[in-house]
Amino acid sequence: MSAAFCVGTDSAAQEWSQMMAGRSADVDWSDILAPGERLYWTGRPVYGARTWQLVGHEPVWYAAFGAGIAIMWISVPFIPADGSFGAWEAAWVYGAVTLCFVLYAYYMISTRAYVLGSLDYAVTDRRAIVCRHGRDPLLRRRRYFVSCPLHPEWSFPIVKLWPLEAVQVGSALSGEAVQPLGWGLIHPGWPVLLGRLTVPVLFENIPDAGAVRDILVTAARNAGP
Repeated sequence: MSAAFCVGTDSAAQEWSQMMAGRSADVDWSDILAPGERLYWTGRPVYGARTWQLVGHEPVWYAAFGAGIAIMWISVPFIPADGSFGAWEAAWVYGAVTLCFVLYAYYMISTRAYVLGSLDYAVTDRRAIVCRHGRDPLLRRRRYFVSCPLHPEWSFPIVKLWPLEAVQVGSALSGEAVQPLGWGLIHPGWPVLLGRLTVPVLFENIPDAGAVRDILVTAARNAGP
């Protein structure tokens, strides 16, 4: 099981401006590495931090929203004008539903861009690490970490996402473990995880998932039991 912890940062303005540009700040990994721990690889999601970069199941959701909106408005001319629920009443109801769909789509897009724009990944000779930039309950900028110890028996499966792949490096009890005021590691592009007590910890949307998996397998084998 993964462990989560956080550290502060003194470069809040720089990190925030970089996140708003769709790219998280570079992480100084040296301040969290144990004595003698060696850094093998670092990376971050290369896709999904921009609002228009749809990932995972997002296209299906937006297509469903669009189809629902279209079906509603197409039905307006066929509603009897002299009924208790006429075309005018339908237009108000359909307008409200359309607004709800649009607002929820905006929430999904902004959440996904925020989450993927705030992640950094690292592999050392002892563990896989996910860094999440966020705020603590006092609204101070913090870096939250999920640390997944490497074990030789773990296979580090490649997860088929869209449009890029991910590598699963562990699991966590809660998607909120790395960001008290945010959405954890989960974003709307993920499959539905309702009822799950644990969620996968992923190196998500990296272009070289196979090569990163090889690094993880080698590091885990050398780390021993």
